[in-house]
Amino acid sequence: MPEDEATGVAKILADSPGHLIELQKLSQQWKPTSVVLEQLANACRDPDWRPILGEAGFLPVILNESFEKTAAEDEELARQILRFICNLVADVDENRALVLPFMADIHHTAELHNGRLRLPALSATLNLCQDYEPGQREFVRLDLIEELEKDITLASRNEIHIALDIITTIFPIFNAQDKEISNKLITRLVMEASRAPGIVHSQEDWITCMDSILPLLHEESVQKVFAKEICLGISLLESSIMRLTGRQRKIFKHTEPDEDEIAQLTTIADDLVGTIANIAVFWTFNSPPAIIADEDVDVSDIATWLRKEWKPFLIDGTTPRSPDNIRLARAAALMLGNIAMKDWIVAALIAPPHEIQHPAVDAIISSGDRELQHGAAGLLHNLAIPPTSKDALRSANAFTAVTHLITPKTDALDTDLCIAGLRLLRVLLLNSPANCTDYLTNAENTTSTALASLLRNLASLDPRIIAESGRALVALRRTASESVESIADGTMCVVALTRHPDPRNKSQGWMGLALESRTKAGAQSVYQAFKADGDVSSLMAEVLGETASEERPVLGKDQENVLVLIAHLLKFLDGDMTNDETASLKKLLNEHGKGATTKLDM
Repeated sequence: MPEDEATGVAKILADSPGHLIELQKLSQQWKPTSVVLEQLANACRDPDWRPILGEAGFLPVILNESFEKTAAEDEELARQILRFICNLVADVDENRALVLPFMADIHHTAELHNGRLRLPALSATLNLCQDYEPGQREFVRLDLIEELEKDITLASRNEIHIALDIITTIFPIFNAQDKEISNKLITRLVMEASRAPGIVHSQEDWITCMDSILPLLHEESVQKVFAKEICLGISLLESSIMRLTGRQRKIFKHTEPDEDEIAQLTTIADDLVGTIANIAVFWTFNSPPAIIADEDVDVSDIATWLRKEWKPFLIDGTTPRSPDNIRLARAAALMLGNIAMKDWIVAALIAPPHEIQHPAVDAIISSGDRELQHGAAGLLHNLAIPPTSKDALRSANAFTAVTHLITPKTDALDTDLCIAGLRLLRVLLLNSPANCTDYLTNAENTTSTALASLLRNLASLDPRIIAESGRALVALRRTASESVESIADGTMCVVALTRHPDPRNKSQGWMGLALESRTKAGAQSVYQAFKADGDVSSLMAEVLGETASEERPVLGKDQENVLVLIAHLLKFLDGDMTNDETASLKKLLNEHGKGATTKLDM
């Protein structure tokens, strides 16, 4: 079209929608140019222009037997044709009916010019199918699903989203005709959709992606693919976990999620719960940990995947091979950690050929990735709970992992990793005399030294670290057959544990102090800790004066341990305490002993 005619089109389109006769005259005498088509495509963004431009007669000029040849020869012209078609057919069935005979030609342009036309071609195909059954049926009849699989081989994030929307749109027709989408296509789509937005992109972008993929996951044929490719479930779980726990993990770098976003995330989580439960795991996102759906789940497959894929993520022991691989490793650690809740599952995970404890320890020591280290620590914690697994964890150098977690890096201590390490230490020691012996006597086991070093700066430590240190030391004293040397700062942690708001931790604290005071050195350490904390008897008097309630279901046991502690202090330190301290302790023992302990003369 001559320049003046292009200007004439621009003037018409700049006016309010109308001028059908003038446009029809122009369409009969023009040769398609990218300049005019760009103007037409932009005009079609306005819904009122779409019916008019559909009737104007431009489509027969650009959609004919030479369309593919034209598209192959002129990239910019083809791009504007596709943009025009995409906008023209949106929500206008009459225009769709005009374009439908050329659906295959339009879709085939996706691979022209090294894929640079893929996005407008997929967008036009989606608008031909969305809420338009004739378009959906034509897509299925033409077997364009195979073309779609080729289209996304090198697709961008936006193209993946559109491909997902196309598949979701045409899936009912597929089901009605007993056709199946290939496993390869589903695998590619799900993997790309779950990881492409990542945790660095906007929350809205991720939610849009999940809105596209979740309807697809409800289909039985797709779930079968998930059952065979467990890494798909892991990737989706990881992506969702990161989003759903974003406040705690501090991955919202710019803004906190608002209430609407939280509601959308919760909806996504609820949807994923049902899907993943049908595959392997029932994950309760709002009240973790996860539980296994049933004992028919083949945990061996998950373990094999993790064992095969995790360790190659590390090139030189410190450098991750790629962010995507590390994200999947995090997901695997989280997933396995949350399903390791039954002895039979733990037995499968730690036994040959999987021995998942080894790559978990390696990840903590060598990966340098904080999220992966945290997930691996949680996995090791759950693996170490059954008494039968503790030897295997010790042999896998789990104590070395603990030392790594509780030792400050440079000048900073990672509080969350330290807490994870102390929790792991506690379960390693609890009910395992062999592990306690190794902790206390093995010169190569430096965990006790690392803990003592950590506790030297007690005043500057997070209260949660102090509490977890106290719990670990109580587990040691409950289990160890050897004499446990008292650490003054460690005893202070156990005393602090008696002030913990959780009644279970209070009880552990009093038990630990009663056990520690069984020797003169231990009683002296407890006495000094109470002196540093305030005075010797006030805290014990407070516990003995309490009345049982629902909030303190084991108060009676706590009071019994307090009385045992008092008896030990009086037995070993009668001459070392002040007269007032001795008198106050004797008074408490005589008032509350109730015959359980021999009363002492004041």
